[in-house]
Amino acid sequence: MLKKLPRTDLIVFGIVLVITVYEDLMVAMAIGVIFAFFRFIQEVSSTYQHKTIPLSKTDCALKGKDRIELDKLPVSVLQPQGPLFFGSVEPLIEAYSSAPPHEKLVVDLSKVTMVDLSGVYALEDLIMDAKSKNIEVFVANADPQIKETLEKVEFIQHIGEDHYMNSMRSVIPVLLQTYNGAGQQEKVEDLKTLQVPMLEKFQNAINENNIEAVMNLYDDDAILVPAFSSNMKKGKDEIRAFYEKFFEKDEVKISISEATSQRLNGTKVDNGIYIMKWNVGGDFEEEQLRFSLVMKSGKIITDHSSIEPDFVALNGHLPKAYESEFEMSN
Repeated sequence: MLKKLPRTDLIVFGIVLVITVYEDLMVAMAIGVIFAFFRFIQEVSSTYQHKTIPLSKTDCALKGKDRIELDKLPVSVLQPQGPLFFGSVEPLIEAYSSAPPHEKLVVDLSKVTMVDLSGVYALEDLIMDAKSKNIEVFVANADPQIKETLEKVEFIQHIGEDHYMNSMRSVIPVLLQTYNGAGQQEKVEDLKTLQVPMLEKFQNAINENNIEAVMNLYDDDAILVPAFSSNMKKGKDEIRAFYEKFFEKDEVKISISEATSQRLNGTKVDNGIYIMKWNVGGDFEEEQLRFSLVMKSGKIITDHSSIEPDFVALNGHLPKAYESEFEMSN
C-alpha cells in the first residue's frame, strides 16, 4: 500500500510517524497539516497555469478574418486559471509580466474557480499597477459567485463599474470603437450570439430588480407590450408601475439566450429569445419568450415580448404556411 503513495506523501507520512513515536501526536499532526498545506499550494500552482492569450482566443463574437483582426489591436488578455488566492499570486504576476506591449488589458475571469480576499487584493494591485503605466484595464467573464465576492469587497467599484463586463462579447465593441470606428463595431453587433451592451444593461437591471436602472433605459414616450398582457404600457409612468409590481411580487429574472441586432437611420433593433423565471410560492416557474427592443438615441422606444407558440397544443390546427415551422421545431 505504501509503495503506491506519491513520494511527497510518503515523506510526509514518515515524518509524522517518527514525530508521533519520539515526540508527541499533537505536534506530529500540526507538522503534518503544515506539510500538507504547502504541498497543496505547490500542487495548485503547478496544475493551474495562469496565462496571457490573444484576444482572438477568448470567448468573443468575431469569426474568420474579423477574429484575426482583433490580434492587431494593442490589447493583451490575462486569463487566471483555477483558485485565486495568495498561493497563486506570484504565478499570476509572472504570467502578466510575459505579456507583449499593450495599451489595454482585459482580465478574463472565466477560468477562475474560487477567489478569496488575498486573491482579490492581489488582482486589484495588479490592475492599479497597470493603470499607473497608462494601461486601461477591463475585467470580464466572472462566474456569478465570483462576481458576488468581488461586489462584496467593492472590487468592481474600485476599478470602475464601466470597466467591468459580464462577458467578453461586451468588451469587444468597446475596443473596436476605440481603435477601428463604428464600421467595424457594426460587424460585431450583427452576429447572432452577441449580447450587445444595451441588452446586457437591460438583463442586469431586470435581474437586480433595480427599478431606477430599468427606467433609465427607456425613453420618456416609450411603449411596452408585456408578454403576458394585451395591455400596452405607454410612457414612463405606466412602465414604472408595471415593473414595480413585477419586482415586488414576482422576483423576476431573465437570461438572454439569443440575440441579433440591426441598424437603420439612427434606429437600432435587437431581436431575440430569453428565458424568464418568476417566483410562485417559493418555487420558480419559467417560460421561453421572444423579444424586440427598438432603440433611438440610446433609449428604448418600443419593448415588445411574446410567448413562443405551443406547437404541441396547436398540432393539426396550424395555418398551412406554418406547418414547416412546426416540423423544424420537432
